[in-house]
Amino acid sequence: FTKCPEITKENPILLLEGHSPHGRTGNQLVEFLHAIQETLDSDGELHLGIMFNSWAIQLLTEMWMAIKSDDWQEQFEQTFCVKIFNDDTELDGWNIIHKDAVDLFHYMSNTTLGDYIAGQ
Repeated sequence: FTKCPEITKENPILLLEGHSPHGRTGNQLVEFLHAIQETLDSDGELHLGIMFNSWAIQLLTEMWMAIKSDDWQEQFEQTFCVKIFNDDTELDGWNIIHKDAVDLFHYMSNTTLGDYIAGQ
């Protein structure tokens, strides 16, 4: 598994939520990867969270993470360095950053190309 920074309430969390991604599967994957890149670009100052009932979970579980395992959620969190929130009550106390899917799609990293590719 990837070595992930500890995700705590002390840092803001960019939350992927809702059922309105931008575009079809290819764009949605770009949005997810850009969200990961934005957190990487923050040097640990921003974390990534995903609502369980969101477009991101639907996209990844249906297309690539079709795992028949009781601990798939833990594996997913460790693989992508994210926190999955199962319902809104789990968001209490977190500093949530909301970002539109279109904004995620258009996110541009200032990271060098080599570092950007290595981070993906």
